[in-house]
Amino acid sequence: MNFKNSKIFSIIEKSIKNIEKDSSAIIGTKLKIADCSSEKYCWFLRLYNKSGHYLDMHFDNNFTKGKRYTYVLNLYTSECNSSHFISKSKNKMNIFRSNTGNGVVYNGSSVKHAISTQTTNCTRISLIIPLYENYKLSILGSIRAHARNITYKLLGL
Repeated sequence: MNFKNSKIFSIIEKSIKNIEKDSSAIIGTKLKIADCSSEKYCWFLRLYNKSGHYLDMHFDNNFTKGKRYTYVLNLYTSECNSSHFISKSKNKMNIFRSNTGNGVVYNGSSVKHAISTQTTNCTRISLIIPLYENYKLSILGSIRAHARNITYKLLGL
């Protein structure tokens, strides 16, 4: 089957262009979605469906010469969902309620962020998409990416 001529491919291609356009407008600079043919860890889904599922405070990896932004789209959240996006700026915690269809775009390299703990029998499914100002790897970035890939391979990730 030739997916390039399929209706599904057309919908995905249009969605990608809208994500780039809308995110660029929000940030105020032209952004491009990560090239999944060359980036090992590109788009991915996160499932928070068990009591205690969470992500601790962290920054996102950025191996490029430009800024890396992250777009998080909540594909599905149950009514009892307690898994929400949290960012920290100075001494202030910001909580962004995670509801189906809403999302957030942020500079994951400089914004410390986390996901709050999920409740029993509740679900949140999110799509995570990296966006870049300049996708070209820096020298230090390529060394760090190589080290990460070796580490992940050794750990079986």
